[in-house]
Amino acid sequence: MNLLEYNFTFETLAESQKVESNCNAISFKNQGAASAYVNGVEVAQGDVFTLSGQGLEKDKTVYTVRFADSGTKDLVIIRKNYRA
Repeated sequence: MNLLEYNFTFETLAESQKVESNCNAISFKNQGAASAYVNGVEVAQGDVFTLSGQGLEKDKTVYTVRFADSGTKDLVIIRKNYRA
């Protein structure tokens, strides 16, 4: 039985912007003091918001990330991608 190989990539955001997923699973971890919003879903300080597919599915969503006006902005995005 062959094992499926995958890797994780990490990206840090400090300003509001669009984020392309292009992955099987994506997590948004808020390490700042300002609340972050992913497509309108609040990710409070210290919280993690995760979306994942099954098997070899690939999410092609473009997410809109924005931050509350006050506080430190620090959102870590973690993506899981299968290798070809």
